[in-house]
Amino acid sequence: MKQGIALLLLSSLVLLSCDILRSSPFEVAGWSPGEGYSDPNSGTVVSVWFSHEPDRSSVERSFEFSEDGVKLSGRFAWANEKMTFTPSSPPRYGSDYTITVNTDAQNTEGVSLEKRFEGRWTTRPLEGRPAILATFPGDLSLIAPEYTKITVVFSTLVPINAFTNHVSFSPQMKGHWALDSSEAVFTPDAAWQRGTMYKMTVAAAFENAAGKTLGNDFVIRFTADRETVPPELTSVTALDEKGIVIERGGGDWTLREIPVENAGWETGYKLVFHFSEDVDVLSFKKAVSVVPSLSFNIETNQGFSDAVILSLVDCPVFEQRYLVNVASGVKDEAGNESAASSSYRLYVNGKKSKPPSLQRIAIANGGSSFGFGIGDNFTNAHITDDDAAAITLWFDTAEGADINLYSLMECFSFSSTNNAASFQTTAIDYGTAPDGESRPVVITGILDNKEVEHGVITISVGAGLLDTYGNKQTKAQKIVLLK
Repeated sequence: MKQGIALLLLSSLVLLSCDILRSSPFEVAGWSPGEGYSDPNSGTVVSVWFSHEPDRSSVERSFEFSEDGVKLSGRFAWANEKMTFTPSSPPRYGSDYTITVNTDAQNTEGVSLEKRFEGRWTTRPLEGRPAILATFPGDLSLIAPEYTKITVVFSTLVPINAFTNHVSFSPQMKGHWALDSSEAVFTPDAAWQRGTMYKMTVAAAFENAAGKTLGNDFVIRFTADRETVPPELTSVTALDEKGIVIERGGGDWTLREIPVENAGWETGYKLVFHFSEDVDVLSFKKAVSVVPSLSFNIETNQGFSDAVILSLVDCPVFEQRYLVNVASGVKDEAGNESAASSSYRLYVNGKKSKPPSLQRIAIANGGSSFGFGIGDNFTNAHITDDDAAAITLWFDTAEGADINLYSLMECFSFSSTNNAASFQTTAIDYGTAPDGESRPVVITGILDNKEVEHGVITISVGAGLLDTYGNKQTKAQKIVLLK
């Protein structure tokens, strides 16, 4: 019983080994001089090259060379997978030649030739018959799946209808043929199926313009290979808040080993990463990071694209330097991964990204107005009346921006020690300012001057103040006065 189980396991392993070997067949990858007419003055050498390293002795034993059906001897020479055969006598005009490699030829792993190979050519005058001089791709070639065109070159002018009626693909592939003189080009309607071997046949009955037939079926085989070239990040551009490419002032987006500092970055800018081919947007998102950490958004829809747009969700800190890193591993449609990583430095110091900063205030009360700078702490506030008052605040803001009034309403406060004074806001609005300067904000209300003679008054704007661009001040700002 144990012996039977062992034999069964051994048989299974043998079958599994055969299946593994068959997944990479041993076959003839190409040969010369090729089908059709060959000038006998061009030389006597015949070459055959294989898909894997051959067992030379078995290949030489299985190889045959014949002239008009008569086998001829010769000598062999080898260069890696390529075998060269020089026949004992030179080629003659008016003869037909055949080479064969039988299936008893093996590679160095003992795998036999997948199928018998036969190649034919002639030095016989063609007598007006059409001949196919070349095809692109050649026989047993690998092609890229993405809409690769097939070209057939003829020896004479051919009518397009006669040709298209006698050419076929197996498996079938729809497309259209275009003829330019003696060259026909096929453009497929869809991509070739990866890993599939196609056979193109031009039937022997095909006639040229003179009514001469091809005489023999012409066949080539080619396989749609898996594309193996990894994607590359070719360039990076910056877009402003309107989506316009920044030509000047947006930084140097060339690819460099040591990234330059891209000064002038504005809060609303975006980065566009350009690749050599379409890449998986999700794999790009996984490869990107921002240091110090900021949340970002990939605006390009999921799927594949050769340009991916990145925008920052979090507002970057003004005058902070950030590093945008793109790691390797970005995938193309074939699953190939980018090998190189890259980095880009952003210096957030653009004129429109400056957060609002309190510079000075003025208190108007009882017919008098007193101004205080941000550094004038512990100055006398000169509060005289229990009456309406206006507190005006001037800010240093980003170019062209004003203070967000709703934000200031939330951040503004008036307080005092000893309950020396209080201020009840009734309205808030913009004041006037010279052209090109941000408008001050005027807060009107009732100022209650308590009977307590002394106290410390604090007028403050809390952290989180926004301007009309959305720039945020992250620190609290205040002026401290004395009563």
